[in-house]
Amino acid sequence: MRAAPILNVALACLWAAGAAAAPPAPEDSGDFVRTLAKAGLVREAAREAVRQTKLDGGGDLSGDVLFEVGIELARRGDESRAIEIVGLSLDHTPPGELADSRSLALGTLELHSGDYPRAERHYSKVEAFGETAEIRSRGRRMACVGHVFALDSISARACVERLFPRPADRERALGWIREIEREEGWRSYFGGTLSAVVPGLGQATAGEPLDGLIALTVNGGWVAGTGGLLAVGDVADAALLLLGFATRYYVGNVEHAAADWQAISERRRHAAADRLLRLIAAEAQ
Repeated sequence: MRAAPILNVALACLWAAGAAAAPPAPEDSGDFVRTLAKAGLVREAAREAVRQTKLDGGGDLSGDVLFEVGIELARRGDESRAIEIVGLSLDHTPPGELADSRSLALGTLELHSGDYPRAERHYSKVEAFGETAEIRSRGRRMACVGHVFALDSISARACVERLFPRPADRERALGWIREIEREEGWRSYFGGTLSAVVPGLGQATAGEPLDGLIALTVNGGWVAGTGGLLAVGDVADAALLLLGFATRYYVGNVEHAAADWQAISERRRHAAADRLLRLIAAEAQ
């Protein structure tokens, strides 16, 4: 599933919470990493933080600096290193609301990268053991975001019923969940059948006209070539051509059409998930 825009908004909000609540860092803590970060050399700062951690456990590193470096890495698109550094910042942050906020930010980074199970563990931990009622509520909302983002309709249904006290909002949210639950397996068979009858027809009707045209041209050439060989009595070569193209191009044409038609269903499920994510975000305002 593509990254929903609401996750970027959520990450920005969690960064703000994790940074604004941070106490001033001691000047002698992780000086070199801080210097690199202030100079805009965030990747170098990250490498130095990892190096110090491997050498001596990184006892002098600042959780505040590490968190800022990790978020800046995420902004630059280096998600895997951002996750590593934000995780290190948690190791250097005392237990409390600030650590909870950073744990939610780490979960959001992991969710953004597609690691739903790890993200869900961070959200659930904050929801259950967060320092304050407010941070536990944020953990609950983010856990629900994770369920929706992963198209986990069973868990999403349970959390939506808790998040939306007003019947109208709850019914609207459950309507989107019903869309997420709708798996239309018949589409792949239908699309495959169309292209089995007329090569490229399944792709074209699924919104991929160029793929359909290519499939029609390739398979049409194969049929014409086979017919030409049969017309001059070259049955052996016609049989080889028939077998080679049928197993590679004709069957592939059918499989691609089936996948294109199934993708229609997936796009609808993802669109429903995006709308539900926006509804959850609006509820949190």
